[in-house]
Amino acid sequence: MNVDLDVYSRSPLDPLAVALGEDVSVLYVGGEGRSCEAHFSLRDSCKLMLRDSFDRTGADEIMRRFVALIRKLPSGPLPTETELLNS
Repeated sequence: MNVDLDVYSRSPLDPLAVALGEDVSVLYVGGEGRSCEAHFSLRDSCKLMLRDSFDRTGADEIMRRFVALIRKLPSGPLPTETELLNS
């Protein structure tokens, strides 16, 4: 079983990738024009899935961690990558 976060948008998702921080591995960010996408996994998701391989506990924990990371994001527009790096 694998749990990733897939995001599709009309706007570039690079700022989201930066804002999610170091707990997330960016699998892919890209696209053109109005078709952008990003795919993320938690850095420790393999450990969680192996630890809880015989039930859904690992997958549920990964989903809860993604929700927690998203809730920590600022409301409104995300800062640009340059603004985040300069802060």
